[in-house]
Amino acid sequence: MPWEYMFLKRLRIHTQVKRFRESTLATFTAKFLFALTFIVPVMILDLSNAIIVGIAWGMLMLAILSRTIAKIDKKNPWKVVVEHLTIALMVVVLAHYCGLIAETFS
Repeated sequence: MPWEYMFLKRLRIHTQVKRFRESTLATFTAKFLFALTFIVPVMILDLSNAIIVGIAWGMLMLAILSRTIAKIDKKNPWKVVVEHLTIALMVVVLAHYCGLIAETFS
């Protein structure tokens, strides 16, 4: 194989790896910073109120992101938002009842 071909192939692989690293780092940083926002209510409120504020904050962010993604995908934003919020609410309720069940066995 000519050396130019091998050089371009290695350069392409190097560029793909660099893009992968950059996107991985950006994703990790964004998720880490978003997770840190849930610490603020715990630090300034009592735990029962912090839980409610955390759930409300999570639902608000989920609604905003769902609406944004739906608009990008040219789908009905309300349908997508309601679908995601319904699933999230079911997860929160199930987690609550699983906690109550676990509490009875401990």
